[in-house]
Order: sequence, then C-alpha cells, then structure tokens
Amino acid sequence: MEVDIETLITQGSKLLSIELSAEQITTLIKLVKLLDKWNQVHNLTAIRSQLEMTKKHILDSLSIARYIEGENILDVGSGAGFPGIVLAILYPHKNITTLDANSKKTRFMLQAKIDLNINNLNIVCSRVENYHPDTLFDIITSRAFASISKTLELTGHLLSSSGCYLIMKGLFPKEELEDITQDAKFVLSRCDNLQVPYVNEQRHLVIITHQI
Repeated sequence: MEVDIETLITQGSKLLSIELSAEQITTLIKLVKLLDKWNQVHNLTAIRSQLEMTKKHILDSLSIARYIEGENILDVGSGAGFPGIVLAILYPHKNITTLDANSKKTRFMLQAKIDLNINNLNIVCSRVENYHPDTLFDIITSRAFASISKTLELTGHLLSSSGCYLIMKGLFPKEELEDITQDAKFVLSRCDNLQVPYVNEQRHLVIITHQI
C-alpha cells in the first residue's frame, strides 16, 4: 500500500505519543501542500517531495513537542516555519513567534497563518540581534540556525531568566557543546537523542538553561 502524507502524520504522531485532532491533522496536511506549492516558485526548502517534507519538517518538528513548556515560545531562524508553525498548530493556546531575516520565508509563514487560520502565530521579519520584544520568552527553539555558541550570543537577550533553549541538531554536536563550557551565562542541561518516525538520520536536542 502506498503511504500518503495523512498516514505519515497520523501514524508518526502516534509513535511520538502525540494526540492530534482530526482538524490538526487536516491543517498539517494543508501546510505540507502549501509549502510544496510555494517551494516550486520560491525555493523555500531543498526537499521536493511532499512525503519527505512530512517526514523531515512536520514529524521532525513534532519530535520536540513533549519538551514545550510555558506560554511564550520563540522559534529563531525559523526558515519556512519549522518547528514554529507546527508547534503553533499543536498548541493553539500558546503564543508562538517565528523569526527570520529572509522576507521570502516570512511571507510564506504569513500566508500559512492566514490560509490555515493559525491565530496564535506571530511572524517577525528581522535580524535576531535587532529584535527587542516587550516580553521575554519561556523557550527559544532553533533548527539549522547557527552554532550553539552563536545562537546563545545572538539570542541571549530574548530568553527569560527561568527559560530554556531547545536547539535541534543532527549528529551529536560534540565540538559545539565543548565551545559553550566557557559561557558564564548559560549551562548545558542535557542533550537528548530524538527518534523521528520514518527518518533514519540522527537527531539530537540540546537543552540549555541560564547559569544559576
């Protein structure tokens, strides 16, 4: 039987112990199709297949869902909106902000917000060092944004004193973790191995908090 994106999302979320409503599944399917449509013109992602987009963007984003706490979440260097848009769909009562300096990608995210009616999603087109919101964030996520030390350097002014970073990486980032041991402001909490359904590549989540 040929696997479709609905099956991947439905079965993948179950493997991640995530309960999605029928409406959320439909919204995630629409997100994949919208990304594919835009990608044919605007080249938002190197991934061309809807099935691969589902695995490496949707399910990859869902793999950190159980780590999301607090109400005010920032996804920095969000690109086409991952994991930020997926988290906004999953957690409609949390405030999710996606930030990227690429106007083409933020236009896509804005279109997704409108088309998919994601009311808790706030999209910012800015360089991160120039972004100074009124409220600091409980969690800052990033995926393929920068090295860990560079991420901390650029975004440290955005994290609340009790907040934490969830930094998504592929291979175990040994050298990057060694680089942050000298940082006086932040400390490594732990680095977890993530299992993303239907993705055979390594995934790790680096969790960093303020130095006490």
